[in-house]
Amino acid sequence: MKKVYPLIIVSILLLLVGCGPSQKETIAYSSELLSTKVNTVEITSSFESATDGLRIAGMAVDTLLSNVTNSQEIRVSFEAALGKELLKTANSLGYNAIFINTYLFTNGIKHNESKVSLFKSRSEQTSLTSGFVFENEDKRQFELEFPYRLLQLKKGEQELKFCMEIYGATFRKDTVTSTSGYFETLSKSPLATHITKFKVIAPQLYEFKIKVLDIILDTTVVNPSEYDVRYLGPGYPDLCWQVKIGTEVTYTSPVMDNCIRYERKGQTKALVGTAHDFVTVSVLDYDDTSDHDRIEEIGKMLFEFQQSPMTNMPYGNLKKINYQIESKLLN
Repeated sequence: MKKVYPLIIVSILLLLVGCGPSQKETIAYSSELLSTKVNTVEITSSFESATDGLRIAGMAVDTLLSNVTNSQEIRVSFEAALGKELLKTANSLGYNAIFINTYLFTNGIKHNESKVSLFKSRSEQTSLTSGFVFENEDKRQFELEFPYRLLQLKKGEQELKFCMEIYGATFRKDTVTSTSGYFETLSKSPLATHITKFKVIAPQLYEFKIKVLDIILDTTVVNPSEYDVRYLGPGYPDLCWQVKIGTEVTYTSPVMDNCIRYERKGQTKALVGTAHDFVTVSVLDYDDTSDHDRIEEIGKMLFEFQQSPMTNMPYGNLKKINYQIESKLLN
């Protein structure tokens, strides 16, 4: 499906459609979402400033239900080839590398900006031969994912911008390996900027809360003492429950220590998702020092959670779980 085009200006005719569910308060399944429809809409890619030594090719944008992030999302893929000319420009300004800052721009907000993670990782090693950092001539494939729930788009046709900003960067070389370094500085403004404009049919977003009323472990199928060891002998798990949307943890409940029954009623904060985002409710043995032990989990698409709430029902390692879901249209 993807074709490589030598860019400075590329025009592609494509409509990216992620049809949402109906506008009922009920979160409804829509088979249309699972296939992409194609119509005529122009996608344009163009450079805003000089880019000697940089080539962007194979720009493609898709909407899909990702089996990686378990979310309904927009995926942007492209190839970036960096040549000597741009590296020479950066070197002449006192930088020893190039950093490509990428983000999706909607409603005045930058989403998933790669520069943010760069600044957060100042004390950590950064690869100089992969990702968004280029120390030498190289050609790389990129595939970036933007879940709809994080974009807060209104349902219907929306125009978006995918932006790439090319910065000069300085990295202090690692003393052990020459292929990694520690980030130090970034040029105050981009050496070049590349913008791709496109349109999508955004799906309906829902605001929802999950309320858990009661959880009891089934001691006939699971030994609760396996999850915890106390100074005076075997203990019971420190129970909590957790909610993930896709692969993102969005809520973790307070912990009840040394028990087989979680009877503290509680609910999540207001969460946002599409009908087809995958939601997981996990019952865990909480651990302060390592990963929590999973006792049981229930995973479904959001619309399935609302259609089949569980009330005093057994499930796997649980003798009973009682939860409810409340939802409303977000826009």
